[in-house]
Amino acid sequence: MTEQAFPEPQSASPRPTYLRATDAPESGAVIGPEIPATGPSLQKAPTSLPTTPPGPAGMRASTADRERVALVLQTAMAEGRITADELSERLGIVYQAKTLGELEPVTRDLPAHRPLVTEVPRSAVAPQPQHMPAGTYTSSSAIAIMSGVERKGMWAVPDTFTAVAVMGGAEIDLTEAIFTAGEVTINAFALCGGIEIKVPDDVLVQEDGIGIMGGFDSKVPPTGDLPRAIVKVRGLALMGGVEVRRLSDKERRKRVRKQEKQALKQQRADNDY
Repeated sequence: MTEQAFPEPQSASPRPTYLRATDAPESGAVIGPEIPATGPSLQKAPTSLPTTPPGPAGMRASTADRERVALVLQTAMAEGRITADELSERLGIVYQAKTLGELEPVTRDLPAHRPLVTEVPRSAVAPQPQHMPAGTYTSSSAIAIMSGVERKGMWAVPDTFTAVAVMGGAEIDLTEAIFTAGEVTINAFALCGGIEIKVPDDVLVQEDGIGIMGGFDSKVPPTGDLPRAIVKVRGLALMGGVEVRRLSDKERRKRVRKQEKQALKQQRADNDY
């Protein structure tokens, strides 16, 4: 008599896990997919955006800034001022630096050092007049959508100003403006358009903008005297352009002629009176 083989008993499937003991289904109920007792923890997405406006030392360093500092270090090693180990150590700091404040101290003990940060104490900014001249107007924004907009002449600049140009153009002239604060921030956004910002000679300009298929340029040299105000220009140029500059020689001559005509007109009016 041959022995009959019986299949080996299979291990029982693990019991499903439920949120609560009372959640177990009754007889004949359909068991759905298991719901995990705890879901993924919801955490706030990390962000690298600054919570407060950074000072000059907190401005982001560019690739060109790092390359200039690296060249100073390589020249110093060739002259025997630093060793190869010091060069390797300092280059590591250079290419890991994110801000100008982290980059500048690397060459501070070398003759070819050039300052990357221009610190201007707030107390050094000249005080502003409390009373505006007659006829002065204040504007906090300039928006041009498929059109043009300008802010020029004698007008009061607030501490924060917004300029937007979408398939249009905006001209922001600060050369005759009255600054109501020692520090002014201009947020500029250009999309298939252009924004031109003209600044007077006695202000310090700090530019921190991004150009994507466009340009975000500042052609303003640092002022040698005590600045009347600090103008910070930030924003984005997407297939457009944002330019910060001082008056050209031609514009200066034109303005002088205009002022002479106004003075002559006023003198004639006084004589007639």
